[in-house]
Amino acid sequence: MEENWANLPKHILDSILEKLESSMDFLRFSGVCVLWHENVKNNQIRRNKMLRQHHAPMLFIPSEEEEECTWIIYDIINNKCLESKLEIPYDKRFCGSSEGWLVATDINYEVSLYKPYSFLKGEKNVESISIQLPSICPKGIFYDSEDNDSDSDDDLEDPNFDFYIYRTIITADPLENSDDCRVIAIIRGSFELALIKPGKNTSWTKIDARRLQFQDILYYNNQLYGIDVEGRLMSFEFRDWKYIISTKLRTSDFIGRGYLVKSYYGDLLQVERHIEFWYDEINGHQRATKKFKIFKLDFEHQNWVEVRSLGDSTLFLGDNSSICVLASNFVGCQPNYIYFTHDDDTISSHPKGLFDSGIYNVETKSVLFHFSMDSTIFAKMSGRPPIWVVPTLNLY
Repeated sequence: MEENWANLPKHILDSILEKLESSMDFLRFSGVCVLWHENVKNNQIRRNKMLRQHHAPMLFIPSEEEEECTWIIYDIINNKCLESKLEIPYDKRFCGSSEGWLVATDINYEVSLYKPYSFLKGEKNVESISIQLPSICPKGIFYDSEDNDSDSDDDLEDPNFDFYIYRTIITADPLENSDDCRVIAIIRGSFELALIKPGKNTSWTKIDARRLQFQDILYYNNQLYGIDVEGRLMSFEFRDWKYIISTKLRTSDFIGRGYLVKSYYGDLLQVERHIEFWYDEINGHQRATKKFKIFKLDFEHQNWVEVRSLGDSTLFLGDNSSICVLASNFVGCQPNYIYFTHDDDTISSHPKGLFDSGIYNVETKSVLFHFSMDSTIFAKMSGRPPIWVVPTLNLY
């Protein structure tokens, strides 16, 4: 007699839920059938416990196949590609990943939010919820040429300068917590900030930040923080920025970029990524990450303190909102390591050769190895860099 798992009594399902601990368990439980999914959705205690947990990030990379819109999911912890695939047109560029959502922009500067789910159901095609936002930069109003400080006039003349969005964050899930959700973007070249509340605003609000030259922004403890190219930290209040740390962190020989990260234990971190650039006659512009330096903010003394170890924590860095997890929560996740991808330094300079992605050992200060993906996958990444996304359960 065949078991009818879909019709198990509610008290038995509740009993099973009580035994679950990891986010992976919740995801698998919810993926069995509609009834089990509804049980997780309606069980408030279990639901809150699950939502407080992180799953280890996974990497979205272009498919090896010839479809012009298919992305596959690479499980870096277990070093394998999942069978599931997600369809997002290749003519869009990922410019952020937060709260389990992917942020993409297109040649018309329109921004789309995608939330993929069912990662673990074993389905061939991953379904996604999407939200369409208005154009962030209508043509013809990018810059005032007299005020622009960009070093490259060619960038300003290019109407598709990588779709003009450098980095985007989401402050809260737009469907789960719409009142607190804002999408915030750094506009390339002008370094303006643009903000919008999905479903509530019909246009973006621009904030002039041209003199600040943001490299990263982070929504931390209900406040927006940013770092500039010199590593100075700012906070945003009442439509104005104020420096928390005005001293430059970067040394004169620094070449690379910085990230803001909330640690697993709640500290505010800044991570420096030191990159070497060169030109190859065959493959063109190349780059390779040489090392990382980690700093923790001392709020009392308002300075950065260098951190020599992440302890049991692990960082995931790239075009996504930076992620910190507790390695011991995930079998195979290496503690005191940094998993990094070839993040944005303009699509036009993405190399034809090796992508700057790999795993960094904080203790030995060395890049151990690059991700062991098929060379055909790397070939398809040209103009389509991979991005980390945290699998979350769709509870809508």
